[in-house]
Amino acid sequence: MSAIRPVFMRGAQFVTARPDGTVEFNFDLGFDKWHRERVHLTKLKPYAATGKNKTVLAYGAADFVKEQLSSCEEIVVETVPNTRKNGSKIKWLAFVWFRIGGSWQSLNDLMIDEGLAEKYEKE
Repeated sequence: MSAIRPVFMRGAQFVTARPDGTVEFNFDLGFDKWHRERVHLTKLKPYAATGKNKTVLAYGAADFVKEQLSSCEEIVVETVPNTRKNGSKIKWLAFVWFRIGGSWQSLNDLMIDEGLAEKYEKE
């Protein structure tokens, strides 16, 4: 029987994007408390990991994320902890939604549609 993995949805403020496929956010914990955390965009294989002209594409993807998230009205991040078999956390995986002009978009899907990342599928 598989264990239930906790999922957390939080409002967030964008801090920065990195070429390795991670995005840094300040998460709103409520009561005027914030927590900064770096997350990996889930279901994506960033070009930094594929070997295809990786430097140019990875920096282009980071710039694209910065452009999209720095100009949006609202960001919601859904995080799931990814753990090792021994139980120690290694990273947070995230789906990122942002609102521009009243419509919500998925950053994860948008990066695949724009050709800035490949969809990750287990082999």
